[in-house]
Amino acid sequence: MGEPAILFGETWTPDKTENDLVYENGIWTKTYSKVVLTKGTISFKVCKNHAWDEAYPGSNKTYDIEKDGIYNVTFT
Repeated sequence: MGEPAILFGETWTPDKTENDLVYENGIWTKTYSKVVLTKGTISFKVCKNHAWDEAYPGSNKTYDIEKDGIYNVTFT
């Protein structure tokens, strides 16, 4: 998925299965619980079949963290 490493693993690569989304009730989702994030911007996208050949969106999506804190982060 993307950065920061604290959210997705030390060095995120598409082959890390612990970042796989789970398909349930017609929705793909992945939740990271109790993640310590600092104010700033994170970027991410979802790759298909553990490779960058097909990824969504085409360019990284960014999200601004407005304040330091402990967050539950869900991707759908």
